[in-house]
Amino acid sequence: MLTDKNPVVISASLVLYRPDFVALERTLLALQNAAQTAEKFYCLQLQLTLVDNSNDHDLATTINDWFENFRVQVPGWTLQLIRPVENIGYGRGNNLVIANANSLYHLVINPDLFVNPDALLEAIRFMEENLDVGLLTPAVFGEQGERHYMCKRNPTLLTMYLRSFSPLWLQSSLKFVVDNFEMRDCDYEKSIHPIE
Repeated sequence: MLTDKNPVVISASLVLYRPDFVALERTLLALQNAAQTAEKFYCLQLQLTLVDNSNDHDLATTINDWFENFRVQVPGWTLQLIRPVENIGYGRGNNLVIANANSLYHLVINPDLFVNPDALLEAIRFMEENLDVGLLTPAVFGEQGERHYMCKRNPTLLTMYLRSFSPLWLQSSLKFVVDNFEMRDCDYEKSIHPIE
């Protein structure tokens, strides 16, 4: 039963760098499954742009071939593959797509993100019911069920050092610093708002 006759246009960006095609296909098929669940309640138009940051001429042919074969599996999607002249990075790759998006919502997809079948439906419902919200990060779990703490406070130099370069013994000794940065004092079973 559709709750709205007007289509909900959703754009999505996925930045590639020397992709694992098995994981990438699993990611996109999970997204397709989630879209099919959401389409039971909403009229959707899904526009997906892949940004190939691999900067590898030989790999470009393999990616093009994979892309054309995958296109057949998602006939309802608008698909685009773009290849910048150089590796512009993850953030700029997503921003390149966002700058040209003409959609109500935009998804930033990692090539190893496997969404639950009801994830897209729940995200649309949440956004439709909370019009004051401009950004939504869903609950994220690893394949072993461990929670990923996606909400963050503004980082300090110490936090960045601990997460990037410090030895494990120092990370362990100052775990409370990273826990504070990852907002582990908040209840991740509820909406966390506001975020710095």
